Amino acid sequence: MSDISVRIKVASAADADTVYAMLCERDNRTHDRSAVLNYLADLDPGRVCVWLAERGGECLGINAIYLRSLRTADGPLAAGYWAHLYVRPEARKLMIYPRFVLDMMRWSRDAGLRLVYTGSRQQHVAAAHLRLGFHSLATFPVLLQPLRPATLVASRKAAAYPFAVAAARACDDLFRGVCRMLPRITAGQAPAGPIAATAVAPATVAAFCDPDATKIRTDWTEESWRQRFSATIEGDPYTCFVVPSAERPEAGVMMRVAERGTPPVRVGVLMDIFDRTPDRRHLRPLLRRVAQAADAAGCAGVIAVDQIPHDIATAIRSAGYWKTSERYAIVAKATGSESLPPQLADASAWQFNFGEHDAF
Repeated sequence: MSDISVRIKVASAADADTVYAMLCERDNRTHDRSAVLNYLADLDPGRVCVWLAERGGECLGINAIYLRSLRTADGPLAAGYWAHLYVRPEARKLMIYPRFVLDMMRWSRDAGLRLVYTGSRQQHVAAAHLRLGFHSLATFPVLLQPLRPATLVASRKAAAYPFAVAAARACDDLFRGVCRMLPRITAGQAPAGPIAATAVAPATVAAFCDPDATKIRTDWTEESWRQRFSATIEGDPYTCFVVPSAERPEAGVMMRVAERGTPPVRVGVLMDIFDRTPDRRHLRPLLRRVAQAADAAGCAGVIAVDQIPHDIATAIRSAGYWKTSERYAIVAKATGSESLPPQLADASAWQFNFGEHDAF
């Protein structure tokens, strides 16, 4: 039942402390304040809109949308990427979630956005979005390269975690030792790096922004790309490895380190990858550098999206990534009364990766 005493408002700079506290609560982490606000574009209304649900001076929930331009065959399309939805458990019977959605869709329409879309690995959340009129674009698996497989298993046994972690560490040390003795078959050029995304050359930014001009994806400019990948919500950098050529980068990969679950497990996240060579010969060296960087950061594995697009995903799977039971759902809704245009409703027309959505 909706509570009329709950007020939904657009957050301003004066609400920065509340926004920060809500996202720390959502993630069950104490993030750096400046990193959180940077991740939310410092509440710049030209880049993001954030809503807060309040009752009696207490904040009960948060919601946000990032303003983006999608590149399509018919030209740029103004869109919003929906993110950071969180309602406190004790307030989830107050109908705040649907009110957030209604306000967000109304605001998006008035702001000239044609489409709102989002990605989630929580299938019950994606299903709830569908009940509110969103359209399912795609559901596909998450890929995993295990680096410390016993730690991954032990992380699911929270009750026995203190005992499990010690046993897992011993098993993982053995696993990593065996892996180091296996022959490494690679081709292509060893990539340069690591390089923070904010420090890569303009030609590299251009290569990441336009790996496949035939697909629908965010129409990044150099400025918006550098803003987007300036730092994670935890304040850590997005890291790039690049294979240079005489005129422009031939291949590159971007990754980050994240924590998932309770107790938290560190994972490497393959955000974006491209290889312009006909035989994709640089993919294995790039993926090898990602695994090395993730291993050095103490990660239990590296995750990637199964469609990056398909031919690159196939190469990733052949490099030791497994298809997991975890699913990644993309949903979208037109802001007007019309349905999604056929082109936008076709999952094969899109290019998906964690760099587009950062939802894991």
